[in-house]
Amino acid sequence: MTISFVGAGPGDPRLLTLRGAELLALADVVVANEGVHEETMLRARDAERVHVAKGERPETIAALMIDRASAGKRVVRLFRGDSMLFGTGQTEVALVARAGQPIEIVAGVIVPTAAAAYAGLSLSSASDITPSVAFAVVPDASSLHDWKTLSLATDTLALLVDASQVDEVCSTLTYHGRSPDTPAGLVRDASLPTQRVAFDTLARIREHAAEFGAGEVLLLVGQPLAQREGLRWFDQRPLFGKRVLLTRPRDQGERTAAMLRDEGADSIVIPTIEVVAPADFAPLDHALAELETYDWIAFTSENGVNRAWDRLATLGKDARAFGPSKLAAIGPSTADALKTHGLTADVVAKESHGEGLAQTLLQAMGSARGRRVLVLRAKEAREVLPETLRAAGCVVDVVPVYETRPAAVAQTIAALIEQGSLDAITFTSASTVKSLCAVLGDRAPDLLARLKVVSIGPVTTEAAQSLGVRVDRTAAPHTLAGVIQALKAVFLSK
Repeated sequence: MTISFVGAGPGDPRLLTLRGAELLALADVVVANEGVHEETMLRARDAERVHVAKGERPETIAALMIDRASAGKRVVRLFRGDSMLFGTGQTEVALVARAGQPIEIVAGVIVPTAAAAYAGLSLSSASDITPSVAFAVVPDASSLHDWKTLSLATDTLALLVDASQVDEVCSTLTYHGRSPDTPAGLVRDASLPTQRVAFDTLARIREHAAEFGAGEVLLLVGQPLAQREGLRWFDQRPLFGKRVLLTRPRDQGERTAAMLRDEGADSIVIPTIEVVAPADFAPLDHALAELETYDWIAFTSENGVNRAWDRLATLGKDARAFGPSKLAAIGPSTADALKTHGLTADVVAKESHGEGLAQTLLQAMGSARGRRVLVLRAKEAREVLPETLRAAGCVVDVVPVYETRPAAVAQTIAALIEQGSLDAITFTSASTVKSLCAVLGDRAPDLLARLKVVSIGPVTTEAAQSLGVRVDRTAAPHTLAGVIQALKAVFLSK
């Protein structure tokens, strides 16, 4: 089998090339360097993951890949940035090719060009007919023997250096002829919400290095960098640099994380609840077998839609099973989940809670007496929807399609809060806040008071407040987009 060498880009998982994404989706084994974003790895959901430690010998890595490929497995070797620049990629490619193994090399966006783009630091001037840029890795100042040539060879220098070496590298450049007044920049974590940028002259940029901590940074030196103020965009986004904890189940949290990234925020997904199958499928199977006998089928969450559809498919049925029944969704997100399965909600509640769905349904029915309604929901949920419908004369069956239970995440979340690693937390259901408070115990109100807290709707807010948790903003509308807008309002109001 072919071994593919893929550049993952500088950090932001969306900078992976289309070909790289295709290969990851097909991979059986992914061998990845440090610095490759976890969301990039998620594209290879069913693959074996091998993480390469810093300093690992190319011969060892190549032997592992050849072994897996010889067993008929599709191997993707994943590098931060580009596979053939600033790393062991060329050596590994040569070793694999020498062994007679088919190879493919997929280019990736490299750190220097991404840093320039995301930090707004131009590498060349628009007036230059033949602009020139030199890229180099400089482990320490003594590792290069011809500093004089490098210092003056090109318009712009892009040097990957350790933050502790910035002072010595800057001194060496000026000693060998580069003007101390030359514009210079330092960039860390290019293209990520954790990106840090400092901009000054070559003489003074070293004074900023201590703020970057230990590890690799990009030092850019050149007159074209002076154009920065007209090129900045990434760090101007409303939530840039904010780190938000998402408590949703992981598959849903990933979608929210992508929306946050568009606003410049970083996110961490730690589900406080686990969504599991009902202990007994018999009631659900019976209801699904008689879907067409109901006048209305009400869905109260995305999970309810997806779990019901999965069970329907397991039973060998599809959308035809709904027959003439009409569908009701508690809000836009639930309606969107129905659309992914080829179903369109006949009504969508204006207010995304049980009271709102009950009111919307009764208005749509006209006459409620004798109407048969099936409510597909979590096992534990508020009773306001079925009770309101029954009071109006409906015949209501409530069937659980899933159960939720607290996830054991207390220590992880408490540690992140105590370390000051989080700026905000979002709750998208009453169960997420109740589960977190259950595992945090008496510490919950005090710990969460250190963060900005955003809730998706009034029911969730009420649940938080009943447990002593302050809520800074309740989303309006009660959707994921509303949650993002609420976060922006919380931080921008300062």
